[in-house]
Amino acid sequence: MSYNTRQTNNDLENGDKKKIISLEQIISNNEVSNFDKSIKLAGDYGILESDIDNYQHRCHHHIKDKFFSHTQKKNVVLFQSVITLKDILLNLNNEAILNEHLFNIDCGRMEKKRYEKYSYNNEYLAINLKIAMLQKKTIFIMFVLEDYGINNEDGEDDEPNEYIGHSTCMILEPNTESYKAYYINPHGCDTKDTNYFNLIISRKRSKNFTFKKATDIIFIEKFIAFVNKLDFLKIKEFNIEFKDSPEQVYCGADLQGGDCYGVCFVYPMIIWYYFGKYFTSTREIKYKSKSIKMEKGKTLLKNGKLNVFIESMFIDFNEKYKKLVVNNLINHNTIQSKKLNKLIEKEENKFTYSLVNNYISFVTQDKMYHKIINYFAF
Repeated sequence: MSYNTRQTNNDLENGDKKKIISLEQIISNNEVSNFDKSIKLAGDYGILESDIDNYQHRCHHHIKDKFFSHTQKKNVVLFQSVITLKDILLNLNNEAILNEHLFNIDCGRMEKKRYEKYSYNNEYLAINLKIAMLQKKTIFIMFVLEDYGINNEDGEDDEPNEYIGHSTCMILEPNTESYKAYYINPHGCDTKDTNYFNLIISRKRSKNFTFKKATDIIFIEKFIAFVNKLDFLKIKEFNIEFKDSPEQVYCGADLQGGDCYGVCFVYPMIIWYYFGKYFTSTREIKYKSKSIKMEKGKTLLKNGKLNVFIESMFIDFNEKYKKLVVNNLINHNTIQSKKLNKLIEKEENKFTYSLVNNYISFVTQDKMYHKIINYFAF
């Protein structure tokens, strides 16, 4: 089944009247598919595609309209971009070519049209950021780094070399006279180890380039510096502040520590859901007889607690994870990322399965599907 399968008008009307179940309800119902079926379902709906004009992009906008707080619905914009790291990393010493590649980074943007329907626009990311910042919007960007790694790093497999993609995200939040960037790679503390790039030369050969820091951080730094220099409207514009520090780069637990299957796509999607619900709202977390009220995500970021904000988003998917987080917040007013990292590794596929199975069940539920089909002006 593909998400664009033809539907009758009656099917669409009946589906649209049904109530969409929240992600939390999906998790509590505990009636999701197994992992293999979930991955197949994700493939059938195009959720695994790197193309950004797809079903999952449409879902993100319906999630915003239905589940985000009132403030978030008005103030947040979402962009999605596919990044070719090769274009950036191999041109660091050629500013003219580098800037050309940075300017040409495109993005997917959904725009609400008449009758509450959306249309898709493919545009330049840098220019969209400039416009959104002039409007003082909170900005959420989903990145697909399409050549983050290769499938055959040691050269011993029979399979031909292919690039492996990776999904990350970034939040841009306005202050009085500037913006602050918060970058999230779900690998967290292990991101620093990816300070190399493998360029595919042939079916079996590749060339390794090593850098002083993680390759995705190099991209983020170069892109933000480019956006800051871009004189777009010939008026005073906001600059983006960014430092490779724990306050602005997620360096907590490796949330993919138990992922042996490469399901990085699901992490920014889950982050988008909980970001919308709790960036401008407090959250009460309960575990058995214990409970704690978390500050708004916006406040956590301002106080240098990016790790806490991100790590707390995944508590609903695993009881042991939730127990550790609640106890840490009550006893230490923070989350001990090293202990959480060990827990995720110990849980292995159990944690990963829960993320994928529940989220895919959430976005492919019939009620969501019917709404998405009737939601966009193609």
